[in-house]
Amino acid sequence: TLWATGLGDTNPKADSAAIAQAAAATVNTVTVTLNGTALPPANVMYAGLAPTLVASAYQINIKVPAGVTAGDAVVKLAVNGNSSADGVTLRLAAQ
Repeated sequence: TLWATGLGDTNPKADSAAIAQAAAATVNTVTVTLNGTALPPANVMYAGLAPTLVASAYQINIKVPAGVTAGDAVVKLAVNGNSSADGVTLRLAAQ
């Protein structure tokens, strides 16, 4: 699970200052890359609001493909032509 802010509108819409009462997926597709390789769309299992957190907090559930090397992986999110900052890493355990 990855956490982010700024992923845009959701369906259903939510007040970004309120607590998210239920899951609400992003309207625009969120893509995830690990070490520069895009995950297949099916491996981004959910991108949307995180219930019980403020509605500006997004949860992204991903499945790391087999064969990805254990250790620190550079992770990047992109949505609607915007991408996350450089230098974000995710520690991956051996599978």
